[in-house]
Amino acid sequence: MVNNLIISSESINSIVGIEAFTNLEYLDGYVLFKIKTKSTLVVNDTFMNKAEIFFDFNAPIITNDEMTTVAEPLSINETQIDESIVAFPKPATETLFISAENSIQSIDVYSLQGRLVLSKKFIGNQTAVNFSLKSLSKGLYILKATSEKGVFVDKIIKQ
Repeated sequence: MVNNLIISSESINSIVGIEAFTNLEYLDGYVLFKIKTKSTLVVNDTFMNKAEIFFDFNAPIITNDEMTTVAEPLSINETQIDESIVAFPKPATETLFISAENSIQSIDVYSLQGRLVLSKKFIGNQTAVNFSLKSLSKGLYILKATSEKGVFVDKIIKQ
């Protein structure tokens, strides 16, 4: 579980109790921390906690008690990998041959900066495709081929 603690210049000033900060607008900040929870916690359980904040070698500042409610973890869909997809030749000059045991749905080519430079969708049960690289400059690219079973990602070199 990850919690965000927002510390403003006003709260720092009230904690420290001095007016030593001359430009408070630049002192706002964020602290990210993790806590290790017990495995027995379930969704909607709550627990109380507080923190000790250390500034340099001064005594710790003890925060107020804060209640945390256990929630569902954030997640993304897992991607299935289709290991049957192959792409060759490597390096390629003008055409890349892509084959799979399952029908190919799309082929995307990305630059190393993550920009999509080529994309093609397929309809039907194509398991082998000649994919043109003529429009690409020489260099290194990332190939993403998607089939009905999953995704294949690989590096390709255009010569």
